[in-house]
Amino acid sequence: MELTNLNKDRKLRRKSPIDISTMMYGKVPPQARELEEAVLGANVVLTGSSKIIDVTSSTPVEYKGYVPDRSVVIPGSYTRKYPAGEFGVGCALIIGQRKESTDKKTSLNEALRENQVSA
Repeated sequence: MELTNLNKDRKLRRKSPIDISTMMYGKVPPQARELEEAVLGANVVLTGSSKIIDVTSSTPVEYKGYVPDRSVVIPGSYTRKYPAGEFGVGCALIIGQRKESTDKKTSLNEALRENQVSA
Protein backbone atom coordinates (compact mmCIF):
# COMPACT_ATOMS: atom_id res chain seq x y z
CA MET A 1 0.00 0.00 0.00
CA GLU A 2 2.79 2.42 0.75
CA LEU A 3 4.19 1.90 -2.71
CA THR A 4 0.93 2.99 -4.29
CA ASN A 5 0.92 6.17 -2.19
CA LEU A 6 4.51 6.94 -3.23
CA ASN A 7 3.61 6.59 -6.90
CA LYS A 8 0.58 8.82 -6.43
CA ASP A 9 2.74 11.48 -4.76
CA ARG A 10 5.27 11.34 -7.60
CA LYS A 11 2.55 11.96 -10.15
CA LEU A 12 1.41 15.01 -8.22
CA ARG A 13 4.97 16.38 -8.04
CA ARG A 14 5.72 16.11 -11.75
CA LYS A 15 7.09 19.26 -13.23
CA SER A 16 5.19 21.07 -15.93
CA PRO A 17 6.47 20.65 -19.51
CA ILE A 18 9.57 22.64 -20.38
CA ASP A 19 8.87 25.81 -22.34
CA ILE A 20 11.43 25.64 -25.16
CA SER A 21 10.62 29.16 -26.34
CA THR A 22 13.10 30.47 -23.74
CA MET A 23 15.85 28.41 -25.37
CA MET A 24 15.31 29.78 -28.87
CA TYR A 25 17.52 32.41 -30.44
CA GLY A 26 20.42 31.84 -28.05
CA LYS A 27 18.55 32.96 -24.94
CA VAL A 28 19.71 31.56 -21.62
CA PRO A 29 17.18 29.18 -19.98
CA PRO A 30 15.49 30.69 -16.91
CA GLN A 31 17.19 28.36 -14.40
CA ALA A 32 20.59 29.70 -15.42
CA ARG A 33 22.28 32.71 -13.86
CA GLU A 34 21.67 35.91 -15.81
CA LEU A 35 24.58 36.74 -18.12
CA GLU A 36 24.64 40.48 -18.58
CA GLU A 37 25.69 41.19 -22.16
CA ALA A 38 28.18 38.32 -22.27
CA VAL A 39 29.10 36.95 -25.70
CA LEU A 40 29.29 33.15 -25.75
CA GLY A 41 31.06 31.50 -28.66
CA ALA A 42 29.75 28.39 -30.38
CA ASN A 43 29.87 25.19 -28.29
CA VAL A 44 30.52 26.97 -24.97
CA VAL A 45 28.98 24.84 -22.22
CA LEU A 46 28.37 26.52 -18.87
CA THR A 47 27.18 24.68 -15.79
CA GLY A 48 27.39 25.45 -12.10
CA SER A 49 30.70 23.59 -11.93
CA SER A 50 32.20 24.83 -15.20
CA LYS A 51 35.71 26.18 -14.91
CA ILE A 52 35.93 29.58 -16.60
CA ILE A 53 39.41 31.03 -17.05
CA ASP A 54 40.06 34.69 -17.79
CA VAL A 55 43.18 34.78 -19.97
CA THR A 56 43.15 38.51 -20.77
CA SER A 57 45.88 39.44 -18.28
CA SER A 58 49.37 38.10 -17.60
CA THR A 59 48.05 35.71 -14.92
CA PRO A 60 44.89 33.66 -15.46
CA VAL A 61 41.90 34.25 -13.17
CA GLU A 62 39.56 31.32 -12.52
CA TYR A 63 35.80 31.52 -12.04
CA LYS A 64 33.54 28.59 -11.23
CA GLY A 65 30.14 28.64 -12.95
CA TYR A 66 30.14 32.43 -13.29
CA VAL A 67 30.91 34.73 -16.22
CA PRO A 68 31.67 38.42 -15.53
CA ASP A 69 29.44 40.92 -17.34
CA ARG A 70 30.30 41.86 -20.95
CA SER A 71 32.87 39.05 -21.31
CA VAL A 72 33.64 37.32 -24.61
CA VAL A 73 33.85 33.57 -23.97
CA ILE A 74 35.09 30.73 -26.20
CA PRO A 75 35.49 26.99 -25.56
CA GLY A 76 38.90 25.80 -24.38
CA SER A 77 40.60 23.08 -22.36
CA TYR A 78 43.16 22.64 -19.63
CA THR A 79 45.39 19.66 -18.81
CA ARG A 80 44.56 17.56 -15.78
CA LYS A 81 46.54 14.64 -14.36
CA TYR A 82 44.78 11.34 -13.66
CA PRO A 83 46.21 7.97 -12.63
CA ALA A 84 45.96 6.85 -16.28
CA GLY A 85 47.77 9.92 -17.61
CA GLU A 86 47.23 13.55 -18.53
CA PHE A 87 44.06 14.55 -20.38
CA GLY A 88 42.46 17.72 -21.68
CA VAL A 89 39.37 18.79 -19.76
CA GLY A 90 36.86 21.21 -21.24
CA CYS A 91 36.54 24.73 -19.90
CA ALA A 92 35.54 28.20 -21.07
CA LEU A 93 38.08 30.93 -21.81
CA ILE A 94 37.40 34.64 -21.39
CA ILE A 95 39.36 36.26 -24.21
CA GLY A 96 38.18 39.85 -23.93
CA GLN A 97 35.38 42.29 -23.26
CA ARG A 98 32.40 43.07 -25.46
CA LYS A 99 32.97 46.02 -27.81
CA GLU A 100 30.59 48.73 -28.96
CA SER A 101 30.55 47.20 -32.45
CA THR A 102 29.15 43.99 -30.91
CA ASP A 103 26.38 46.02 -29.27
CA LYS A 104 25.40 47.39 -32.68
CA LYS A 105 25.32 43.93 -34.28
CA THR A 106 23.26 42.40 -31.50
CA SER A 107 20.81 45.31 -31.45
CA LEU A 108 20.04 44.58 -35.12
CA ASN A 109 19.49 40.89 -34.29
CA GLU A 110 17.19 41.82 -31.39
CA ALA A 111 15.13 44.12 -33.62
CA LEU A 112 14.77 41.37 -36.24
CA ARG A 113 13.68 38.84 -33.58
CA GLU A 114 11.18 41.20 -31.96
CA ASN A 115 9.55 41.83 -35.34
CA GLN A 116 9.78 38.12 -36.28
CA VAL A 117 11.86 38.83 -39.41
CA SER A 118 14.08 36.00 -40.62
CA ALA A 119 17.36 36.88 -42.26
